[in-house]
This record gives sequence, structure tokens and C-alpha cells, in this order.
Amino acid sequence: MLNLTEFYYLNSTTITFSFSECKTDNLIGLFQNLKKNSKIIEVVTTDHSMTLFLREAMNHDKILDIINQSINSNKKNHNKSKTFHLPICFDDSFHDDILNHYDGDLKLTRKFKESFLKNKFTLEYYGFLPGFAYFSGLESKLHLPRKKIPSSKIDKGTVAIGGEYVGIYPQDSPGGWNCIANCPIPLVDFGSNLKININVFDQVIFEEIEFENYKKIKLDYELDVYDFKIL
Repeated sequence: MLNLTEFYYLNSTTITFSFSECKTDNLIGLFQNLKKNSKIIEVVTTDHSMTLFLREAMNHDKILDIINQSINSNKKNHNKSKTFHLPICFDDSFHDDILNHYDGDLKLTRKFKESFLKNKFTLEYYGFLPGFAYFSGLESKLHLPRKKIPSSKIDKGTVAIGGEYVGIYPQDSPGGWNCIANCPIPLVDFGSNLKININVFDQVIFEEIEFENYKKIKLDYELDVYDFKIL
């Protein structure tokens, strides 16, 4: 059951509503149904709220009707998330904060990364930078605090850990998260049509690849011949 709590009007066409804790399946259904509504441009979700960007201003009762209709529709339909398998590379050519974290101990670094690969992650939201993905699902023993001194440049595609979240940098950027690997598949493509569409609540399994395969996948993606593994 989804219990709406508070509404905040950011402007005439942008509204945020909060809700109490509920099952993930209910949130997936509500998100998917709201995304389909022709009166809504975009839906942005966080742990306990959703923000609607409307095509035109409408009164509160009308907005509430849309939300309630989406909730009721969710009860009738089977909504599920997709699972994407994304390749990541731990090659030495990529910046590795995990190695620094363990003071150069290769055995502990490798053990950390093997544990990381056993996790299944859920896309919670995009934020910080356009297209920066926040993934939950990292087991507590792998949580790492953000750096006290941020890096001046983190490369595009870097998979990094910030506290309890895992993120993927969509472009070169300064950042304070701990770099762990690099993914050759961009979740956001600013220069052309997006070839992969990972939505909020979709899940991701990271699979390790060697550097030669990393280069091949990157080229295959650019040539639009890479075959995504989606369940």
C-alpha cells in the first residue's frame, strides 16, 4: 500500500509528493504508470518521493486523480523491472581507489572486487550530474566513505562507490567517490540516440571483462553492433 503524505509545488508545472515506506513492486508500478501518462513530461524518484514535471499547469485535484489512477492501475497490472548485465573492467590503466584503500595490498583489493561482483544493484535515481546513476544494493561491508579530498578528474564510465551507493560517471568530472572500475557502455549518450535504457528500479549485475574485451565492447557500442544482455 502506498500512503501519500505531503505535496510540494516547486512551480506551476512541477510537483513533488512524498510517501511512506512501501513495497518496491508498488513503486515500480506507480513509476511506470506515471511515465506513460501523456500529461507528464518526466518523473524523477528518490527513496521516499517522486517529482512530476507536467506539460501544463493543473489544479491539485486533477494531479491527485492522475496519481490515484496510476496507483489503481498498478493493482491490475503486473509490473516488473528489467535486469541488465553490464561489463566492467578492473585494468591497471584505470584509477583504482580500492588499491589505495588497502595500501597497495593486491590480495585484499582483489577480494573486495570479487565481493563487489556478487552484488545485484538497483537503479534508485539519476542525480549529481546529468545521467549520473545511483545504484543501491551494495552490501554493508563494502561501503566506503566519500574522499575527504575529491579527485580533480574522474574519467567517463568510472564505476565508483560513495557510502552505500554505487555510481557510474557519465562524463569526465571532478568527484569524491572511490573509483573501482570502468564500464565501456554509457548509460547516457549526449551525442546520439541512447542505445540502452536503464530506468529507475531496473537492476544491474556487473560482469568482469579483460581490457582487450573492454576495447572491443567500446568499439562495438560505437558501431551500434553491441548485443546487450537483458533479462
